[in-house]
Amino acid sequence: MDYQAHKTYFETAYKTGTDVWTHKPTNKQVAKLTSKLKKGDIILELGSGRGLFAKHLAEIGFRVIGLDFESAIVRKANEAIKDWKLEGKVGFLEGDALNIPLVNENFDGACDFGLFENLYKEDWPQYVKEIHRILKPGGLYLNVSLSSKTSGFFEFHPSASSTREFEKYGVHYYFFEGGEIKNIFKTHFEVVSQEVKPTEVQRGMNKLTLIETLFKKI
Repeated sequence: MDYQAHKTYFETAYKTGTDVWTHKPTNKQVAKLTSKLKKGDIILELGSGRGLFAKHLAEIGFRVIGLDFESAIVRKANEAIKDWKLEGKVGFLEGDALNIPLVNENFDGACDFGLFENLYKEDWPQYVKEIHRILKPGGLYLNVSLSSKTSGFFEFHPSASSTREFEKYGVHYYFFEGGEIKNIFKTHFEVVSQEVKPTEVQRGMNKLTLIETLFKKI
């Protein structure tokens, strides 16, 4: 599928500071992944944006690569590393999550905080294969995506809708059910844990509900 409209939207949002989705992860979200890894392990963050999640992971002792398809934000994140005093611990790379420009079985963990929900269904299998490919045997993957239990998202009401797909400003969104997201990954991953959680994060006038799933590569 063509994601040029997505790319244009995110580029504009980062330039204008209207990237309302950018926020630091909670300690509990981070711990879902990091509590099962060792300090010094290497983690790939997909859709790293301004790099706040990757920065936090590096600050608590992990080596991190952030991947994003928007070149300007990748450049800005790399420029910020010196100010963060995290040289050699984190770096950012421009690339496509459907064709990750990194070698096989190189990462102990991977995480996605809101990228998967923007992909079209046709691309889900390729995404799953790429995550599986870059992880070491037994590697862990944390997926945090929009839940179908979200009551409202701008003018869309996922919890009361017969469809879970929505488009806003040219960007595609999908709201997942727990069993559905397990099924998407089941050929390559086993579920370690899954939790559906309301958050304080808002879109429009409504607060989001997220589904947080930790997988292990099989």
